[in-house]
Amino acid sequence: MDAALLKRPVSISAYTARMQGETPLALSEAGFDRLYAALLCLIEPALAYKRRKRAEILLHHLEENALGQLCGEVLPLLAELDAASSAARDRLERQQERIVNAVWRGILPTLPALLEQHAAERDVLAVCESLSGAIHEAFSREANTRFADYVIASEATAVTIDLDETVDFESIVLAYPEADGSLREVVAVDYQRLHAALKQAIHTNVLHLASNAAKQCDASLNHLIELAGRLKNSLSLHAQGLSALKSELRAEFD
Repeated sequence: MDAALLKRPVSISAYTARMQGETPLALSEAGFDRLYAALLCLIEPALAYKRRKRAEILLHHLEENALGQLCGEVLPLLAELDAASSAARDRLERQQERIVNAVWRGILPTLPALLEQHAAERDVLAVCESLSGAIHEAFSREANTRFADYVIASEATAVTIDLDETVDFESIVLAYPEADGSLREVVAVDYQRLHAALKQAIHTNVLHLASNAAKQCDASLNHLIELAGRLKNSLSLHAQGLSALKSELRAEFD
């Protein structure tokens, strides 16, 4: 038994009380007043607990079976969520680089054939439109694979390749010797400058798309972490509220 639960012994004498006629003075001198006072000290806390017993039972239920069980189940899941969110954030940069590399390797080799296709008409606009569509499809495919756990807004994958008006197909004159010794000049189409400009535009657009998509993913992770923090704080505040309510209840009845 806890020593703090022990009370000082009280001595009474029934014989003395009877011999003195059991008067109030005799009972007091025989120690009965001390006995009644000691009994009151024992009874008052029990009566106080009895008055608050229903509230104590409800508080205990809320602490152990409601909030306690909720914290026991939810807090470990929130810790796992925090760890998973941090790991996902660390992977974002690598995923972004892989998307850029995959789209770049898929689109760049198609550029010479696309330029040849439109060289006769010298249709730079058609080249840019075809490239924009190809980049959009390739990026969407890679983003859906690499960022499969996220929702990427459709406008984030939109691509528009615009070149400076001075960048165009260029004419070159080729001279071929004839049998009679004369030279025959042929006008051909050159697209070296156009190829270089488109190559740069492809790279710039792919980097921009990947960066925007990664920012959306990062924002989603931040929102998730914020919501988890709010839930954790809410559980903590409710636990503090129950503790304060218990203290107020006991102070009121003690």
